[in-house]
Amino acid sequence: MKKILFPFLSLVLLAPMAFADDNASEQVYGDTRVAAVKLCDGLSTSDCLNVLQRQIAYINQQNTSSQIQDLQSQIADLKGRLDTVEHNYQQLTDQIKTQYADLDKRLQDLSAAKAPAAAATAAAIEQDKGTEKLEANERAMEQPQKQTVATSPSADEEKSYQKILGVLKKKDYVRATKMLQDFLTKYPHNFYTANAHLWLGDLYLLENQPDSAVAEYQALILSFPKSDKVSMAQLKLGFAFADQNNITKAQSQLRKVIRLYPGTKVAKLAKARLDQLKGSTK
Repeated sequence: MKKILFPFLSLVLLAPMAFADDNASEQVYGDTRVAAVKLCDGLSTSDCLNVLQRQIAYINQQNTSSQIQDLQSQIADLKGRLDTVEHNYQQLTDQIKTQYADLDKRLQDLSAAKAPAAAATAAAIEQDKGTEKLEANERAMEQPQKQTVATSPSADEEKSYQKILGVLKKKDYVRATKMLQDFLTKYPHNFYTANAHLWLGDLYLLENQPDSAVAEYQALILSFPKSDKVSMAQLKLGFAFADQNNITKAQSQLRKVIRLYPGTKVAKLAKARLDQLKGSTK
């Protein structure tokens, strides 16, 4: 009976090696058979069988424990990756909400204003003189293009621009993007051109097209250095760099906004975004 049990034990113990190298399997098989003989030496058939069963159970338990540890390690790794994905998703969601809120606020401001020209004049009068001097120095370093802007819009330009604002208020952003592109082609340097660049840049940010947004903000800053929209374009340029995942450039741009427009709304927004970027890079 023992002679039957010994090869049985060897087969059970070596089952995981069924597809291993034949020579190696033959050597291990022989060693295992010798071990089985020693293990059951002097025992009755019944006692030998009990010993063999306990030995097999122990081996199975060891293998199961190893597998459980491997699974626990894999689960911990997957959980870490999931936490990272959820964090990145939350950041993106918060940024999109901020962009939509900003668009809605600007549209509300437009509805409350008596006239675009009057609002622009009031903003220019209220601009801090020290800030204006800093901005002038910055423009000199950037060497913006010197172009003449019309002091008032033509009837056609006014009509086209107001139509775009109507579409924006309906939150039809896809259609508004196309209309702004057409507007800039038709009116490349007119009364509302700077405004159109800013709106289009904001829409590109919402559409996750930071490269196109950067181009629009830079066009506004360089071509219309005296526009009251420059400060906002400078701020949004920092946002766009961040969306490009160019964190170093984004931080530099946001610090520049804080330096150029101290104590203003755009400076506070730049500081908040800068703090957020610092937190995400720790």
